[in-house]
Amino acid sequence: MSEPWEHLIVSSPASRTVARPAEHPVVIETGLRVPMRDGIRLGATLWRPAAPGRYPVLVERGPHRLEWRTGPAGEYYAARGYAVLGVNLRGCGESEGAFSGPMPGTPSGDGYDTVEWAARQEWSNGRTGMLCGSVSGFTQYQTAAEAPPHLTALLVRQAGGFDVYRALNPGGILALALLQFIAADWTRHNLERVPPERRAIAERRVREFQEAVEAAKPRAVAHLSDPNRRTTVMTPTSLAQRLPLVNHPFFAEIADYYNAWLAHPARDDWWEPGNLAPRATAVQVPICHLGGWFDGFIRATLDAYTAMRASAVAKDSQRLIVGPWPHGPQNVGVSQVGDLSLGPNASLDFFAFRGRWYDHYLQKRPTNLDEDPRVWLYLIGTDTWIGSETWPPGGVAATPWYLQSGERAGSLAPTPPNASEPPDRYAYDPENPVPSIAGGGYLGMGIDQSALEHRLVTYTSAPLAGPLCLVGPVQIVLHAASSAPDTDWVVKLTWVRPDGASIVLSAGVLRARYRAGLARPAPLEPGQPTRFDVEMLPLSVVIPAGHRLRLTITSSDFPALDRNLNTGGEVGQEASGQVATNLIYHDAVCPSRVILPILGAGGSWR
Repeated sequence: MSEPWEHLIVSSPASRTVARPAEHPVVIETGLRVPMRDGIRLGATLWRPAAPGRYPVLVERGPHRLEWRTGPAGEYYAARGYAVLGVNLRGCGESEGAFSGPMPGTPSGDGYDTVEWAARQEWSNGRTGMLCGSVSGFTQYQTAAEAPPHLTALLVRQAGGFDVYRALNPGGILALALLQFIAADWTRHNLERVPPERRAIAERRVREFQEAVEAAKPRAVAHLSDPNRRTTVMTPTSLAQRLPLVNHPFFAEIADYYNAWLAHPARDDWWEPGNLAPRATAVQVPICHLGGWFDGFIRATLDAYTAMRASAVAKDSQRLIVGPWPHGPQNVGVSQVGDLSLGPNASLDFFAFRGRWYDHYLQKRPTNLDEDPRVWLYLIGTDTWIGSETWPPGGVAATPWYLQSGERAGSLAPTPPNASEPPDRYAYDPENPVPSIAGGGYLGMGIDQSALEHRLVTYTSAPLAGPLCLVGPVQIVLHAASSAPDTDWVVKLTWVRPDGASIVLSAGVLRARYRAGLARPAPLEPGQPTRFDVEMLPLSVVIPAGHRLRLTITSSDFPALDRNLNTGGEVGQEASGQVATNLIYHDAVCPSRVILPILGAGGSWR
């Protein structure tokens, strides 16, 4: 029998990409000033071919040191006939103005002014693209929504937030380790911007942060019945362990925006400048949206593509490529993620691939770009890429698999549960949270978490009768109750191999108070069964016959996520919490289930 994905298989991106050799010696011009409409001047560095002439321009806007962040791309693309302009955001590097954190505090219009200034320079031919990803991906999307006339094409890698609130507060839960790292890292990159009277304090605190990270070494947790199977977990830094979270003395005077983030735990109007979805219609340029299945920001990548594909002026020139990679430029093209080995087709020369995109639109060189699929997805477990005109691909059926009782642990099956199954019960103590998995992708994706699963509620399928192909979004419908007025749900979907390894493929989280919406917090009625819809990260994988699926549930993932203190009090303001007793229901009245995106659903595929 042919597999349901075989007709979608296309060649890998690497097979379409040939690295173009360097053609030009490169000169670097530092100390440039880019004027904004309000008189503020932004510091910039230019990499360009040494030969006089007009070249297409690639711009990167971000808060980091330009020689570190933009330098490698500047050297590479300038040698191939581009002018590359690295520009610091306001209050960073040599840029004037105040820095409030680029998400969502980046002033509107700075991207527009930067692109148009670059287009007027003697080394520019007017055609302008942008680099790169994460924070710089957000600034690309923001600039695209401003629609500067000379913006020509973008390739956005693993954007740090098409919707910044969701990026920094997944499911309404503070991404604690990320927030603290961002504040310390941006301070480290901009120590020279700290006023002289506070610089010694800032330098000392950056050293203290690095020492705290060094002291919090990851540790290995052994499987209860198999000491050879281990999971490496994060040890919280002293900064993460401190309660309350607000008014943290470490960040006082050096990163005041840290407290600003904490002051807005719900999705209120303060976050709206960082929500680019309403402005997707204004996008007038081709964009290649590049993401990774193990990247915590993959949902932002897919949301951006979906919104622009639906309504942008340039909706017909949007492309999507998702590989099996975690976050970060160093991870694009890796062939190993945690405990998951990928095949050679996962590899990609990112600089060359991106160069092919910009050669097509900015250099007007002949390429075979028009022969590529609109949507290019790596299929984990097969080492193949599949192509489609849509996301998700046609033929994907949203199929419920239900949580059920089992003899030793819960089971997961495509048939509804019995009418009167008792709920599963566990205690969550914020003083003893489940630790975050170290390494791999977001929330430990790609890692064998079996050594931790004695602390989780688990639901496992029978061995699959045939391969199961999952491509698309995943949703959890969870019927649960808590003894507390608030608690968290942390849900993971894993691939259980015959040797017992339980590889995390997808994760989703939700703070219970936000069950009716991220802008509408409401306490729970203790003990009352309640429906919670938990949005999981999408996936693209084939689980082989004889292997199993598992769903795990708990209420913490610390320090990656802020601990819920279970009090229902104001987030970040309290110094102590209480134990919550949480119940998971799975019966005919409260059928908890996972909605799987099954390609070729039916028969043995279920």
